[in-house]
Amino acid sequence: MGGRLDTPYYGSDQLQENLASIAARAQAFVRSVPVTADEIEINVQLEDQWGFYFEAGRSMPLANNPKKVTRARIFRDRHMGQAIVAGDTKEAWFQALELAENQLRPFDEEKPAAPTSAFPVPLTFDPQLSDFACDGALLAELSEALLDNCLHEIERVKETTSPEGGVKYGVSGAVLARSRGVQTALTGHLEALIRFDHAFSERVIQVHCPESFLPLALMGARAYRNRPTEVGDPRTLPLGSPMPIVIHPRVLETLLRKAGSRLFQPGVVQFMPSGVKVASENLTLIDDPHLDGLRFSRSFDDAGLATRRLPLMVNGRITQRFSSGAPLNPLRGEAGNRWYRVGEGRSLSAGFSSILVERGTSGFHELIGARPQHVLVNNLSQIEVDEDPAGHFCARVSGAVLINGEGPNKILPPNCLQIEGRLFGAPGGGAGLLSDVQVSRELHDTGSAILPYLVTTWPIGLVE
Repeated sequence: MGGRLDTPYYGSDQLQENLASIAARAQAFVRSVPVTADEIEINVQLEDQWGFYFEAGRSMPLANNPKKVTRARIFRDRHMGQAIVAGDTKEAWFQALELAENQLRPFDEEKPAAPTSAFPVPLTFDPQLSDFACDGALLAELSEALLDNCLHEIERVKETTSPEGGVKYGVSGAVLARSRGVQTALTGHLEALIRFDHAFSERVIQVHCPESFLPLALMGARAYRNRPTEVGDPRTLPLGSPMPIVIHPRVLETLLRKAGSRLFQPGVVQFMPSGVKVASENLTLIDDPHLDGLRFSRSFDDAGLATRRLPLMVNGRITQRFSSGAPLNPLRGEAGNRWYRVGEGRSLSAGFSSILVERGTSGFHELIGARPQHVLVNNLSQIEVDEDPAGHFCARVSGAVLINGEGPNKILPPNCLQIEGRLFGAPGGGAGLLSDVQVSRELHDTGSAILPYLVTTWPIGLVE
């Protein structure tokens, strides 16, 4: 048995009421605080998660670790100060404002207007799924079913593999309050993970409640049944030379978020002007914070501006860029898509929200049938990037499968291979990983992006 899990909330009503209460307190605070300023902003970010993880045949509760962070900004006489503190209490907000007042710096923008929001608001919180996840017994039952079904499948074929993974529910909330208005956003998602021998894994993230939880309960057994049973020797590959590879949608999302957003920053226009071809003509890339059912969709950004759909690249050519930090006019359709990113301190930075890459015209099996052998890159680790606008990266391949057209597929040992290069092509700088790709008709929902599989040729090397 998985043990007792005391969830931090009794249901969706409490989650929504908690966020509404913070919004009301923040709005009252900025309107009444005795500070001389043109405008005061309180931005509260909330995160929490709970669930179960399992290993060695046992399921155990995850300790929830709620996080509450306040970012305060104060605007006075074309100066702006900002500070970050933990907590969402009035005392924390006073502390944040005091710190922000001591850090006033010249600020080129006008004081911010009332926070605005795009309409309709994307659906990122399903009360039915939240009510399920807030019942610790139901969440435990799902976790145990995932583990038990997987163990039964392993016993059926008389093997000794011990799976690891779990089921958890994550919730995040945002409150942005100024004297002339307040905006809120709430997101909840259920995540299920199963992994075998650190080499083969399957992950599902859902924002909307499924009609049945049976597919999630059977996910581990299905993944175990479909996984390759043989281990391949990476030294038999043409290492260092271009070889056929398949980029899993999870890997594509990771590379775009880690290395891809810099290309679409306003400051890169002198190096990569609009209209320049940087990727295959088969690729169309859209930043779309209005997509329903994805964790990073939101109707307003952390600058208090309505978000918008941005076709960043159409048929491989740069068409738009993220908004700059300059004053934006919502009446002219200008919008934000600027966020506080984890690890980037206090600065607002333009970047991806929910990502969409349009589907191709050929099926996955049709694409890989043209070559006798492919390396399917499922996961990356230890990703390093630099300031190259074209998105230079170096990463270890932590999950890969050797797809053999005429023989059994084989799992490749994790973290023994590495992949390196630019993500995009650069004028005069050579091709990038996405310069010549074929795009699958199938689309995969990662929980924060809708992406196809990509097939290309690219060098892969051994980790030294």
